[in-house]
This record gives sequence, C-alpha cells and structure tokens, in this order.
Amino acid sequence: MLSWKYLLAIFILPAFAFGYLTVSNVSSIYAGEKCDAVLDLDKSIDKNKATVKNNSALCDHEVTLALYDSPQNKDTFGWIEAQIFLGSDTKIVKSGETVNFFVEDIGVTCLRQADLFKGREIKIPPIYVNNLETAVYDVPCATPTIINTPTPTPTPGESISQVVLASTGNISFIYAIILAGAISLVAGMILRKASK
Repeated sequence: MLSWKYLLAIFILPAFAFGYLTVSNVSSIYAGEKCDAVLDLDKSIDKNKATVKNNSALCDHEVTLALYDSPQNKDTFGWIEAQIFLGSDTKIVKSGETVNFFVEDIGVTCLRQADLFKGREIKIPPIYVNNLETAVYDVPCATPTIINTPTPTPTPGESISQVVLASTGNISFIYAIILAGAISLVAGMILRKASK
C-alpha cells in the first residue's frame, strides 16, 4: 500500500503545477503583461468611426484612427501611394476602458481607407507596421458640375491659340523629364567633344 506522502506527491504536486502554469499563461495573454495591443484590444472600424476596448488589466495603449481619400481604385497600381490624408483622432485607451474615435470625412473621391494603429505617427502613404485594423469603403460620388463658358470668337485677322501642357496635374513631372533630357543631351555632347 502507498503511503500518504506518495499520494500527495502523485496528485497534489501536478495539480499545483497545472494551476501555476494555467494562471501564468492566462495572465500573460489576457492581462497584457507585455502590453501587446493586438492581444489586449478589441477593435472595430465603421467607415470614419472606430471603437476600441482595452481588455488589459495593466496596460494603457495610445491608438490613432487615420482617414485617407483614395483617388484610385482599390488594389490598382499605385493605389496606396496615391492616397491623400484627411485627418486623424488619437486617444489613450486606458486598461478596462472602451473609447470611440471619429474623423470628419471631407474627402472628394469615391473611396476611403481608415487605418487604426498603435501610436500617433501618421504615415503618408499609409503603410503602417503597427496597424491594428484597416477598412476600405465606398462613399457616394459627387457628380461634377459642368459650367458652360462661351468660347471667344476671333475677329477677322486675329487668332486664338491655347497651349495646355499636362492639365492632368503632372506638369512638374513632365517639366522635370524635359529638363533631365536636355541636361543629358548637353552632357552627352560635351563628353563626345572631350573624348575626341
């Protein structure tokens, strides 16, 4: 027959070890001993609003909701880089607290991106390594107002000429390309003369 000391060692010690390991793991996951915003925070984004609940018993988290206007369609080339920052809302979410965020939606295109992230540093373009959640959503597009302006009629012997270069907003880029080409041409001519 086994003595009570052996029974104590066989049943009680494993129970204590299991209890200790369970409590230490639960506290590190749910209490946020390492202050991990991904684990500590319940979060949701609804267009230009967000709600964050901090489940940590120990840690406060600084969180920002940033809103971007997207002039390009989602998942097209250069889509992220083309986004325009509209505004942000930064708050400290204390342990056990639920906080609401709001950014005024003043964009002019039909597509928005809302990013919820840890910290306060706004990124343009919106490429966050500390991102908690992202929402991309459509908004009603405003129809452009067309204003008819009369075209001037030239008088006999007079002509009207208009030169419109890069009305798409890329005029600086086009001028830079032209300037780079001219510099390259001149540098090539100088190098050719110098090599003779």
